[in-house]
Amino acid sequence: YLGRIISGYLQWPEKESWIIAVISIVRTVFIPLVMMCNAQPRHHLPVVIASDWLYILIIIAFGLSNGYLANITFITVPKIVSAHEQEVASTMLAAFLGVGLACGSAISLFLVKLL
Repeated sequence: YLGRIISGYLQWPEKESWIIAVISIVRTVFIPLVMMCNAQPRHHLPVVIASDWLYILIIIAFGLSNGYLANITFITVPKIVSAHEQEVASTMLAAFLGVGLACGSAISLFLVKLL
């Protein structure tokens, strides 16, 4: 929620869609970071980050970046497509957001088994 609010005040990048894509891909770093934390149940991987405070900071950064990037994408896309494509682009954004959330939920089941 806070990431979405921040994106209302700080709208960067404004029209550089490739920067948004790069930042989104860089967010995959959070996956191994969370898996290195002291998350339970744990059967296979060792705990590398034992600090609960560091785990909390990682999750806060993950949540803030999620809200910020989701909202900034919905703000930016209508600005970079032509007027007659805005409706289709917004519909596709919503659809792919749903698909991404569903895929993330499915992958998380596998990642829990890796722990």
